[in-house]
Amino acid sequence: MNDEKFWIIWNPRGHAPTQPHSSYESAVAEAQRLAKGNQGHVFYVLEATEAFECVSVKRTVLLHPMPF
Repeated sequence: MNDEKFWIIWNPRGHAPTQPHSSYESAVAEAQRLAKGNQGHVFYVLEATEAFECVSVKRTVLLHPMPF
């Protein structure tokens, strides 16, 4: 993903969200569409506010090549 703000739709009784929405309005429209087609289910609009990523890797060489 990039560093752009996004929203996702989450249903506690469904699968994990996979489609990010680039605008709040788009996410709300999708949540409304899903709610209309799934009576009794609740669809939440969630905003991503922070992201964390570990980018350092430690390399340990266990065997050195033979010097000849």
